[in-house]
Amino acid sequence: AFLSKEIGMIEIEVFPDETQIRIRQAGQRSFHYQQAYLHVPGQRFPRAIQLPMREDAKPYPAGLYTLAADSLLVNQYQSLELSRFNQKLEPIERKA
Repeated sequence: AFLSKEIGMIEIEVFPDETQIRIRQAGQRSFHYQQAYLHVPGQRFPRAIQLPMREDAKPYPAGLYTLAADSLLVNQYQSLELSRFNQKLEPIERKA
């Protein structure tokens, strides 16, 4: 996991021009996602990521987020895993 030394958690940013849900077609199926950016310590620029979204979900507004705890699960091999279709973000509140 990429942990921020400053706040001790994963930082994901949604930019103001990325506040809509996009749809990608793959045959008969469609996948809904929102573009966001993962801040990786030691790298100058954040990495683009696609957040899977449910069809009825509302897009995240612009801001800084971290992964919600229920975005993680333990798989059948007792290994920690990021949920493929249930990734949720929580806003990061910065202290002044």
